[in-house]
Amino acid sequence: MTLENLRLLLMVGGHAVIASVLSTIDVILALVALKYIVENLKTKSLYVAYALGYGVGVYLGSLLFNILV
Repeated sequence: MTLENLRLLLMVGGHAVIASVLSTIDVILALVALKYIVENLKTKSLYVAYALGYGVGVYLGSLLFNILV
């Protein structure tokens, strides 16, 4: 979510090209992470690690949003 918040701020600020590049990077990272998770469905620890990573991303995104706004 950190990249998503930054992308939103850039779009509002009129920086559409940079926001588009960040969106592309965000999707690539999500696809790579999901591919890794799906390929390793045998271990429950990966589910937990992915969920924790997502939660930390949401938290860091909110902190970054508050700093930049």
